[in-house]
Amino acid sequence: MATEYLIPGATTFAASSFIIASGAGGSGFVNGATLVVSDGTQAIVSTLDWSALTEGINYLSIGADFGGTIGTSSTPLRVDVDADTSGTSNTNLWTSNASGPARLSHNGTNTLYLHAGGDNSLIVNLMQSGTGQTIMSGSGTITYANVTNGNFVVNSGTVVTNLYQTGGRSSLDTTTNLVTLVEVWGGNTICKRVPTSMVIHGGTVTLDTGSTVAATAVTVHGGTLIHRSGSITTLTLNSGTYDPTGLGRDATIGTAVRRGACKVVGRPTGATLTVTTDSRLEPDMRPI
Repeated sequence: MATEYLIPGATTFAASSFIIASGAGGSGFVNGATLVVSDGTQAIVSTLDWSALTEGINYLSIGADFGGTIGTSSTPLRVDVDADTSGTSNTNLWTSNASGPARLSHNGTNTLYLHAGGDNSLIVNLMQSGTGQTIMSGSGTITYANVTNGNFVVNSGTVVTNLYQTGGRSSLDTTTNLVTLVEVWGGNTICKRVPTSMVIHGGTVTLDTGSTVAATAVTVHGGTLIHRSGSITTLTLNSGTYDPTGLGRDATIGTAVRRGACKVVGRPTGATLTVTTDSRLEPDMRPI
C-alpha cells in the first residue's frame, strides 16, 4: 500500500487529511495503511478512534519536524499497529530499520497520547525516539517498546512485553501484568511492575514494584539499580552499582551473586532487606 502523508496543518486524522506522494487523495487509517506525519505545530484532536479496523495499520511515522500534539489525555489516538507481523521472531524488530513488521515511530518534539485499541488491541513495535513523549492509556499491549530519547509513560492498563532503552526516560506504572524483559543501556527507567528478566548495562533503573511477586532475574553489568521495593529471586551484580538504601518495604533476595567490580552503596535505613544466599565471588567482599 502506498505511503500517505498528512496534509500540512490538518487537525484531524480523517481520510480527507491524507494524500499520496503525487498529491492525489489518500485513504488514511485503513487496514494495512502506511502513514506519515511529517511536520507542523498544530494539535490533532479529532477522528482519532480507529479501533473499528479489522486488521489495524502497518506503520505510522511522526517526524522530527512535527512539534504539535496528537490526541489528549481523555481522547487519545486509538489504533492497532499490527497489520504486518511477519518475522516476529527477529530480536531486532524494534529497530528503526526493521524489515516489515508493523510499527509506530514517534520522533516528534511534543506529546502523543496513544491507546492500543482495535481488533487485537496490539502495537507490535513502538519507538519513542524524539525529544517529545508518548503517553499510553487504556488497555492493550505493546510487544516491543524501544526508547532512545524523550519520555515514555505507560499507565497501569497497558501491557508492555519487552522494553529496550538506550536513552531518555521511561515509566511503567503498577499493574498485575508482568513485563517479560526490561533491558537498559542508558537513560532513566522507573519500573513499578514485576519483570521476569531485567538486564542493566548502563543508565539508572529504579525497581519499585511493591508486589509480593518476585522479579525472577535481575542482572547488572553497569549503571545503577535503585531498589525501592519488591523481592528478587536472583540478583547478579557483575559491575555497576546496587543501591537499596531507600528501600521502602521489606524485601527478599533469594540469591545474590556478586563480583568484585560491583558496588553496593549500603543497607536500607528503614525496611528490612533479607538476602537468603549471598554468593561473593571475591574472597574479600563484605556481605550486602
